[in-house]
Amino acid sequence: MSGLAETASSGKTPLDYGILLVLSSIWGSAFILYKEALTVLTWPQVGLIRVLLSALFLMPLAPKHFRKVPKGAWGNLAAAGLFGSGLPPFLFALAQTQLDSGITGILNTLTPVFTLLLGFLFFQLKVGPWRVAELVIGLAGAVAIVATEAYGAPGAGLSEGPSRGGFFAVFALLGTVCYGIATNLIKARLHRGGQTRV
Repeated sequence: MSGLAETASSGKTPLDYGILLVLSSIWGSAFILYKEALTVLTWPQVGLIRVLLSALFLMPLAPKHFRKVPKGAWGNLAAAGLFGSGLPPFLFALAQTQLDSGITGILNTLTPVFTLLLGFLFFQLKVGPWRVAELVIGLAGAVAIVATEAYGAPGAGLSEGPSRGGFFAVFALLGTVCYGIATNLIKARLHRGGQTRV
C-alpha cells in the first residue's frame, strides 16, 4: 500500500512506469539489434533503416505540431533532428562493425557526460563542483574504454599498435556527442510548445 501511495503522490501512474520499462528495454536492446542486422546488411543500410523506421513511427504524430513552430526556429529544429536522430544511427552502426554490443552500450551511457560538457562550453550551462567531478570521472572512463579497446586490458600486454576497435570506439563516442548537442539545442532554443514536441 505504501508503494502505491508513493506512486500516487509522485504523480506517476503504473502505466508511466510500464512505458518507461518498455522504452528502456527497447533502448537497451538497440545495440544487440545493430549487431544482428550487420550480419546481413552494411552499416549505411542499418543506419538508414533506423532513421526511416523512426520517421515512419513519429511522422503521424508530428503534423499537428508543425503549425506551432515559429519560422525562425526551423534552423535549430533541423539541427536538433540531424544530431539527435540523423547522424547517431550511422555512427553507432559503423562503430559496431568492430565493437561488441556491450562496449557500444557502455559508451552510449556517456551521453549525459557530453551533454553536460557541451552545455557548459557552448550553452551557458552552470556547472557546480560536483558536476565537474562527474565530468572528470566520465571522461576518464571514456578514455579508459577507448584505450582498452585499442591496446587491450592492463596486464594483458600491449599489441604492436592500436587495434581497429579503439578507432571505431571513437565513432560511438561521436554518436553520444551528437545526442549531447541535440539535447542542449532542445533545452536552450526549442523549449517552447510545439517545437519541443516536434
